[in-house]
Amino acid sequence: VSMTKSNVVSITPEVGAIVCCGIGGVLDHTGIYIGDNTIVELAGSGLVKAVSMQRFLAERSGKYIFIACDSHGQPLSCDLAAERAIKQIFKYYEYDMISNNCHRFIWQCFAQADNDLTTFKTLSHKLACYFNRIVYWDVCKIKR
Repeated sequence: VSMTKSNVVSITPEVGAIVCCGIGGVLDHTGIYIGDNTIVELAGSGLVKAVSMQRFLAERSGKYIFIACDSHGQPLSCDLAAERAIKQIFKYYEYDMISNNCHRFIWQCFAQADNDLTTFKTLSHKLACYFNRIVYWDVCKIKR
């Protein structure tokens, strides 16, 4: 995964921030930070769940969680998206790696649109439009 980074070393997450990590060196997995060291994700099983930052990285490639930020290292976040993600915890969706994946889940928390969003690149582009900012993926400070 090639991440565009600003000049900031590591970013403290904010509620409603978008985070990602690598899977197998070729794919990306995204989630929404909801505070208290917790990320909401759509798992490959189709279950929406809340996991610790450490669990978000477990069994995935890479050592880092990345966080969507602006050029000043300020996390791009939305309280409403976090609220929408929290309301979906324990729901099941018909998961499909291409057509109904974690990226689409994240976008639906922001836009509540049933868009045909399938890739991390498209999610990054839509987030850039949503926030009217260039999206930089900086290393996220993981709370221990």
